[in-house]
Amino acid sequence: MKRGFALAVVLVLIATLVLQSPAMVKAQSKTIVVPDDYSTGGAAVVNAADGDTVYVNSGTYEMTTTLTLNKSISLIGENITNQS
Repeated sequence: MKRGFALAVVLVLIATLVLQSPAMVKAQSKTIVVPDDYSTGGAAVVNAADGDTVYVNSGTYEMTTTLTLNKSISLIGENITNQS
């Protein structure tokens, strides 16, 4: 009888631990703004994570390095219809 009670207590404890264990949560994506957060688009892209958006304000930006893109991000320009 004592053995059955002890087993029941252990099973309840295990079930409680399993049900209360924290679930894996994916971090939310963020928006990185150039030049507010990073002075260059390259730095923003390098520091972006999968799912992030890099938003580039209007302006002229110099590319000083070659980028290899190995993540899924969105790249949005402030005014893509303005070519000046």
